[in-house]
Amino acid sequence: MRGVIFDFNGTMVFDEKFHAQAWRRLIKEKGGVKISDEEYQKYCQGVNADIILEKFGIERDNDIKKIKRFHK
Repeated sequence: MRGVIFDFNGTMVFDEKFHAQAWRRLIKEKGGVKISDEEYQKYCQGVNADIILEKFGIERDNDIKKIKRFHK
């Protein structure tokens, strides 16, 4: 074996707050909705991105330049 990749999200790296911030920002900017903590947990946490986008009426953007601006 030449290498091993581990996924530490939620185990050693607790980055959920950054995911929550990003989703809330996207939902507010693209969907025009400010969601509460309870709504985030109910509709976003552990949910597939396509389902979240559909729930808030946000069209999937396949333009790589637009996508990259959310990956800073």
